[in-house]
Amino acid sequence: MSLEMVMRELKRLNRDELFSFPPKDHAKHMMEEGDRAAIILFASSIEGTLLYMLKESMPTLNSDEKDRIFNFEGPCGSFSNRIRLAQGLGLIDRQTRKHIELIKEMRNVAAHSYSRVTFDTPAN
Repeated sequence: MSLEMVMRELKRLNRDELFSFPPKDHAKHMMEEGDRAAIILFASSIEGTLLYMLKESMPTLNSDEKDRIFNFEGPCGSFSNRIRLAQGLGLIDRQTRKHIELIKEMRNVAAHSYSRVTFDTPAN
């Protein structure tokens, strides 16, 4: 398989929608992973839910407009911006925003730290 085909397939996998998987299967999959992977998957699920809620709150946008808003370089391309916008639109409340920001930081540590990360790792 060529590099281009591999890249295309990886991008296709990344476009899978959270709600295309049965919730029970998704939860089981997360629980079978180690702590670090579970943190990343859980945060990804939260982000996917926010993305779904935001897109549903903008029903007049066509697919090109949604792509420009939600692609990586768009105004809603980052997890942080999606969290802020969801609160600003009233889709989540302030307390929920704070909890999701904590989950986002946990994800960043799990994804980028060279240290061993588990649910028992103290947050100094």
